Amino acid sequence: MTTTAHKITCIGYWTLTECRDDGAAGQSLSIPPDPTLIGRTAETPITLGCSSVSKRHAVIGMEFGRPVLTDLESTNGTYVNGRPANQTPLADGDVVQFASKVFRVGKPGTAEMGATAEGGSFSFAAALLQFEELMTGAGVAPHFQPIVRLPDGQIDGYELLARSNLEELRSPASMFSTAARLGQECALSELMRREGVRDALRLADCGNLFVNTHPKEIIQDRFLASLVELRELAPLLPITIEVHESAITDSESMQQFRQVLNGLSMQLAYDDFGAGQARLDELSDAPPDCLKFDIKLIRELDKATSARHGMVTTLVSMTRELGVTPLAEGVETLEEAQACYEVGFELAQGYFFGRPSAATLLSKPSR
Repeated sequence: MTTTAHKITCIGYWTLTECRDDGAAGQSLSIPPDPTLIGRTAETPITLGCSSVSKRHAVIGMEFGRPVLTDLESTNGTYVNGRPANQTPLADGDVVQFASKVFRVGKPGTAEMGATAEGGSFSFAAALLQFEELMTGAGVAPHFQPIVRLPDGQIDGYELLARSNLEELRSPASMFSTAARLGQECALSELMRREGVRDALRLADCGNLFVNTHPKEIIQDRFLASLVELRELAPLLPITIEVHESAITDSESMQQFRQVLNGLSMQLAYDDFGAGQARLDELSDAPPDCLKFDIKLIRELDKATSARHGMVTTLVSMTRELGVTPLAEGVETLEEAQACYEVGFELAQGYFFGRPSAATLLSKPSR
């Protein structure tokens, strides 16, 4: 396999440093200031000579001094820290994956352009060894974060979050980036939902359980079958299926998906609204039961400009007019919680109300 790098020696360029399978740091690629194609063939300015990489795999460029990466509907995907790349800004230390080729992002001045980097090695060997163990269910440690009603802060339910007790796979990013290398993202997502629901059944009063999905699952027969298994596992548990807004590309398919969920007595939530494309036409054509507003819209809402405050107020009002419940994500202070209530949010979650915890450690949210 060959890798063609831009050998630029001037200071100020971000880099992608290859992470080889043996854990060593490979060649360093500079990120040009203009949008640049990445692909398998020599016709692309940045060439990754790997059969799993598409001919026109992704495009990378600079916006406001930071590299931004977008997948070009490649066969095997482009990921940043285990999540699909869709106009995704990159930060120093991020792990970027083009199919089976893995790189670590370096900020300007952290590596010599066009040379082999000595530092920044990132070995997946230990994680790969532990992944097989994880997929047996060993080491899975579901966590739950409270979702509360506003303004009284009473618990309405919990979001199920993927966690592990295995040393190399503790975070969702490490688990799903490893799964992506093996093509096991959907299987891992199914495992986390299944084990999480089992833990939720041990809670005295779980309320409504919000469970996550992986964008690659939407909407496959295997995914729908896994939801049927969840309902069989927990016939009476209120379950809401979260779909990331970047995966909502077809209103008709989402309407059909709603019908499937209705048949299973499950609800639908769109996650991270406002983080990316946030298309309002899908919101109106295939409205969910709950719309989770991204933390970027919530952070320091109490200190927001009148323009930003007015925008959030309008979006919340539109959401409620559609009969959809608005939920504020990432609430970390009392002032943010009060601001969220004032603009019309009905539900909220965040560190102010409670951090993710194992089922055995759940406690009432702080108020």
